Amino acid sequence: SDADELQPELSGSCVVPDVQMSGAPLALTFQLPRLYPLQAAAKLSVDSATPWHVHKEMVQAVTKCAEHASGDCCLFLAVQELKDAAQHLLEAGAVSTEDAA
Repeated sequence: SDADELQPELSGSCVVPDVQMSGAPLALTFQLPRLYPLQAAAKLSVDSATPWHVHKEMVQAVTKCAEHASGDCCLFLAVQELKDAAQHLLEAGAVSTEDAA
């Protein structure tokens, strides 16, 4: 049935290597539908302990990456884009690697 084809075939999280933000690891969570990547896009989200405005910027970077990769595999690109966005935010002082508490 059509509903079965849209059920996730694979889902999980990928911890971004060598990145700590607000004292916690940063991860990309994904769901890959059965028709991924040719007929269905990956569903991506960001798991972080960062303030909302920082989290929002990282989500936007991952979303843009997935949109540009439509029809192509994007997980490795999305992890790299998330890592680049996190490093940029860390360098800009938007958040620290340490826990704010």
